Amino acid sequence: MLLLTGLLFLLGNFTISCTSDLEQQEIISFTRQALEIEGKQSELMEYFARQHVGSRFFLEGMPTDAEYPEWMNAPESGLEGIVSLRKRLLFLDCPQSLQSIKQSLLEIYQLEIELAESEGETMSLTESMLKGVTAWKAAQEGFLPHQERRKDTYTRWAEILQEHDIDPAEEGFTELVRQE
Repeated sequence: MLLLTGLLFLLGNFTISCTSDLEQQEIISFTRQALEIEGKQSELMEYFARQHVGSRFFLEGMPTDAEYPEWMNAPESGLEGIVSLRKRLLFLDCPQSLQSIKQSLLEIYQLEIELAESEGETMSLTESMLKGVTAWKAAQEGFLPHQERRKDTYTRWAEILQEHDIDPAEEGFTELVRQE
């Protein structure tokens, strides 16, 4: 009887350990994929901060097969639009422990989409160049609260990883490593 109890105890601990390892792998997999999407969002934001080309390209992206005027300095690899990035994140498999992170990111993307749609093309390119400012540059100020929320989400994301014995630095998740 004692032997049977000990064997059941060991099997129970083994099952818990395997489940924990599986959950860790799911968390790591989701994090890698979500951070890849976030990296593309950052590239998109950086491009539009430099180029001031209008919200349509921010929303829809810049395909590689289109020809753009020289002044747009479009990347050869193209850019995925924010709407597409949000959809990719939406359909990403996510472990239960990170559902709140996924939901927060989806809400941030939706707010960014709504802001870009509301800004639209409020002044022509010629007017923008003459005035030395673009509607897009003015709209960037509206993105600041979303970036602050994204920072808070990243902080919580790193905490959840650590709660599951995953070190963001060891996994190469530099975006989630707190910069002191």
